[in-house]
Amino acid sequence: IEGLEVMGDPQLSVIGIRSTNPDLNIYALAYSMGHDKGREWELNSLQNPSCVHICCTYMHKGLGPKFVDDLRGSVKDVLENKAFYAKKSSVAIYGTTKSAPGSLVGETSKAFIDALFKLPKVKPEESKS
Repeated sequence: IEGLEVMGDPQLSVIGIRSTNPDLNIYALAYSMGHDKGREWELNSLQNPSCVHICCTYMHKGLGPKFVDDLRGSVKDVLENKAFYAKKSSVAIYGTTKSAPGSLVGETSKAFIDALFKLPKVKPEESKS
């Protein structure tokens, strides 16, 4: 799609997209792809460089052509309605944990993983059935 570029060479489920057109605000594009405009795609904003990404999951199976059509329509919509999108687009805040101390991130991640995999205690009489 003219004005957009896939970042890198995605091998798995995350695809980053950036704007190559200075008139195309990538964050406005993410808004246009969202629920408020009826397209119902969830693109996450990133920064340095300004871009968005989609994490493809099983629920996206078979929807590639629809995504590309919606993306193409959103590019057109944003470029034709700059005044509207100037009020609707936002800056990226995804990934701001990089400013948190590494120890805090590590401790929080460990606590989350521990809670995720914690097994409930089984009473001896329940384990015999």
